[in-house]
Amino acid sequence: MLQSLRPPPPVPQTLSPTLNEEPGKLKPRKRGKKGGVRARFRRRAFRPQLPAIVTGNVRSINNKIDELTSCTQYLSEYREAGDICITETWLSKTSTDSSIAIDGHGVYRCDRTVESGKSKGGGVHAYINNKRCNPNNIIVTNKVGTPDLELLSLNLRPHYLPREFPKVNLNIVYEPPQANA
Repeated sequence: MLQSLRPPPPVPQTLSPTLNEEPGKLKPRKRGKKGGVRARFRRRAFRPQLPAIVTGNVRSINNKIDELTSCTQYLSEYREAGDICITETWLSKTSTDSSIAIDGHGVYRCDRTVESGKSKGGGVHAYINNKRCNPNNIIVTNKVGTPDLELLSLNLRPHYLPREFPKVNLNIVYEPPQANA
């Protein structure tokens, strides 16, 4: 009678329990097995604590927009990124936002102007993920296009932000190689 009240003997440390086919039943795992680490990572959503920012110097976005669109659809690093910042977009005033739009992202850009004294190249661009920040909470604070510098400044109010920080300032800067800086 007293034997039935005793707790079962402990499982050795080298064997860790895993779920068997029968619910509620455990079987010992053999040594050297990872215990489904890869499967656990696949099940877990890609949620970094701080939003990722992807940057790139694309040298003409027109011929790379398809690749960027597919990256945001199929790669979690791009899909879950808060901001995608691009320099040297080579866009002009005649380029429309719809031709370079990506689903689920807001488009903010500062193209190279005639006042900069250059005709080709330049331009900065930002894609802001709509999951991270509502488009109504994004303010373009500054657009600068000079021969030595191109700048796009945005004020963002993301959905999840500590109270201590009222907003996030995002600055995208491109300095041409021939700049006098």
